[in-house]
Amino acid sequence: MSFFQLIPRLPPPVCGVGDHARGLATALAAQGVESVLVPYQAATDWRQVLRRSAAQAGEVTWLVHYSGYG
Repeated sequence: MSFFQLIPRLPPPVCGVGDHARGLATALAAQGVESVLVPYQAATDWRQVLRRSAAQAGEVTWLVHYSGYG
């Protein structure tokens, strides 16, 4: 099983959502579960990553992180 976590941006900028996702990725890794952080605002379009993940064999789960704060 693989987890893809869609986040606003990768830390080091202070990003509570990104920091939370990174902590979750660390906890999942400790359990032997792969987790990939996919920043929404990045050079690689997250939709391309979504298409590639759909082509993978096995179970893939996308987790969308967001915050209601402007």
